[in-house]
Amino acid sequence: MVRGLYVEVEGRGDSSGAIVADKIKLSDNDLRVALAVDSTVVPVENRLGIAEDRVARTEQNAQRLSGQLDELTQVANLAKGGAAAAQETAEVAVDGVNRTNDRISSLDDYEVRKSESINFRVGSAVLSAESKAKLDDLANQAKSEKGFVIEVRGFASADGSENMNRQLSQRRAEAVLHYLAENHNIPLRRIVLPFGYGEAMPVADNSTREGRKQNRRVEVSILVSKGLTNPVTVNRSVGASTREQ
Repeated sequence: MVRGLYVEVEGRGDSSGAIVADKIKLSDNDLRVALAVDSTVVPVENRLGIAEDRVARTEQNAQRLSGQLDELTQVANLAKGGAAAAQETAEVAVDGVNRTNDRISSLDDYEVRKSESINFRVGSAVLSAESKAKLDDLANQAKSEKGFVIEVRGFASADGSENMNRQLSQRRAEAVLHYLAENHNIPLRRIVLPFGYGEAMPVADNSTREGRKQNRRVEVSILVSKGLTNPVTVNRSVGASTREQ
């Protein structure tokens, strides 16, 4: 049978509900029309079916590509986040290295924690009771410091010859050294090599009695390395936390 063909059928129905035809009538014109319709419509329908199938596949491909784009976007976002975290970590590391280098550079940079001026009588290198008390306080503080050294510098007034005063200032510095080592167990490695400067670097006028009294002295200072005492603070990427070393 051709789609669209007009026919007349005479017959009877059977037990299954189908029609058993006795006569089938059709005209030549109806047949020609049906054949023309069939030859035109069927190819069109076939092409439509192919087109619909292509559209369906295109939609599936579009959905698949959309999913891939979403995945690529997520990967790109993760990569950006990882790159930012890596950059931040690198910056923290560089900051830590710079601070450590600064700390190492500061090992030879000292700050004065305490200073005392120990005075002497004319021509003498003997420590007075008052001078010993000052040295006791200084030694006790030095022991509480981290990475300390003690600087000892001896001086003299302009009384006497220059050579004698140089030797006298050296004996005064050594007197302080011996007192700190013997009475307070200060290691000699903690005491900067004591030196006598003689009449150099006066703190007062040598032309007056009071000035010469002030110049007969030993200057004792507790020095602490900045590189050992200053904390290194490192900024962390999470919560901007800090850590002291």
